[in-house]
Amino acid sequence: MTGTVTETASGQIKEYSGPLTMKHVGLCTQDGPEEKTGEMRLQISASLSQLNATFSVAGVECTYSGRLSDSYTGMMRCPARQAVPLKLWVR
Repeated sequence: MTGTVTETASGQIKEYSGPLTMKHVGLCTQDGPEEKTGEMRLQISASLSQLNATFSVAGVECTYSGRLSDSYTGMMRCPARQAVPLKLWVR
């Protein structure tokens, strides 16, 4: 998953949003990598070392909450699916 975001609100909790591209390259992708586009919204609290996000891809909205260590480490939750671990790097 890659994306470029711009700041939409500043203060104690900074907010960002922008487009994202999700590329799936697993064994089940017989005809090459599957790519989908969507949008992401991020909220980053520096004082709590916390990142909360919403990813919208192909009409499905997933949420993410992670804590900062060397990256943001947390779980992504999508409707009717098991939560999956996810690491995010923010530059």
